[in-house]
Amino acid sequence: MSESIKKYVNINYILQSDLNRYKNDPLIGKELLYVVRDWGYSNESEDEISSIYSMIEKLIKKFSILDSILFIGCGTGRFACEASQIVKKVYCSDLSYRMIYLLDGILNNKSFNIHEINDSNVYSIDDVIRNFTVKASNLSSTVKNINYFISDVRQLPIEDESLNTVASVYFIDVMNIENYIQEISRVLKTNGVFINIGPIGYPYSNFVHKILPTEIKQIFKKNNFEIVFEEFLECTYMHSNIKLSKTIHKNWIFVARKKTENQVSINIDSVLSINTSVFIETKVEINNHGSSVFEHNLITKNGSVYEHSDLIIEILKQINGKISIKQIIEVLSENFELEFEADYLLSVIGKLIKDKTLELVQ
Repeated sequence: MSESIKKYVNINYILQSDLNRYKNDPLIGKELLYVVRDWGYSNESEDEISSIYSMIEKLIKKFSILDSILFIGCGTGRFACEASQIVKKVYCSDLSYRMIYLLDGILNNKSFNIHEINDSNVYSIDDVIRNFTVKASNLSSTVKNINYFISDVRQLPIEDESLNTVASVYFIDVMNIENYIQEISRVLKTNGVFINIGPIGYPYSNFVHKILPTEIKQIFKKNNFEIVFEEFLECTYMHSNIKLSKTIHKNWIFVARKKTENQVSINIDSVLSINTSVFIETKVEINNHGSSVFEHNLITKNGSVYEHSDLIIEILKQINGKISIKQIIEVLSENFELEFEADYLLSVIGKLIKDKTLELVQ
């Protein structure tokens, strides 16, 4: 695909575009900082990478199967490349075009000349600029088992229940985990694991999106995961030896295992409560005679769509955590001309429970 569009696209224009969500200056974008750390092979960077990856390898071997792993927010891919030495199939994805562009170059034996610019916090003028030739010096042939692609973590191009492990390195505080935990659950096999390593240092100012580790663990538990490991690891972050100070991160490490889906037994005497909000999409069609037809679709928080949802909407309006499904049916039968069968109603409620929209009270 890339070959077919090259004649229409100037790669340099894309690299200088406003796609970088951290710093919009193409000369000092965060992608370049990561590629220097990952592939510049400075002593300080190798110490940082070794500290983090040795923990990743330990957790993969202890809690998962060495068959498949996905790195979300993979950056320029160093950790994925290291994991390819022990895991059969490695996938890595990032939303940043430039991150994946640099990784593609690295894996295709290209080299990049990069100038590290230190405009402050150095001792002499000789330390202001440090040159790197960035390339993959020590990769073996096993990197051929790496599949890398651009994607949004909220909509991964991966089949259901196809992965043993999903790894998040310095990513869990980039976006609220509630926005994509259903997608992580979807791609993980039963008993698959989610491995997190990184600080909780949200890069944006909106405090509403900043949640605590204790809250993140509760979100995983609510979505049918169990926390099987937790500890902290201190190491430097993007350190350069020519700088007079350094940043130390106390990285939060945890492993969450996807549990076997519990089969919920529902009958007409079951009592339900609403677990999370839903959205109603209303479509109106107006014909030439001036009459209109309304259609309502229900959309759950995790993105599931229920078309022609008038009945479901009326059911949800009745749910209050106190009355049974049987009582709800009686109310609907008295007040609305709705045609439905109890088996159909129970199947829909079962799906809404699986989607975490409803929960069983008794």
